[in-house]
Amino acid sequence: MTEQRKFRTVVAVDRQGRTHVPIPFDPDEAWGPKHRHHVAGSVAGRPMRGVIEAALDGPVIVLGPAWCRTPLADGAEVDAVLQPEGPQRADLVEGASVTRR
Repeated sequence: MTEQRKFRTVVAVDRQGRTHVPIPFDPDEAWGPKHRHHVAGSVAGRPMRGVIEAALDGPVIVLGPAWCRTPLADGAEVDAVLQPEGPQRADLVEGASVTRR
């Protein structure tokens, strides 16, 4: 079973209305090394799906303005819950392969 991560973080909203959600842990350590970590969960109680990206200050998820009909305030402290999305290699039966599209 995949480990879910719960945390509080302070979001930043940029001029384009994108919400930047800093991730206070290393996703490679939490869920195994990958080039891209696709995740699902919630931010401020609102469902989300996204990709954890590398940034100068550490890992971050950037959510577009369409994600949040009522925007969060820049600097808002929020609760977040994340888990990897889709099948994970550790969950696959030995000898099974992942089909890439």
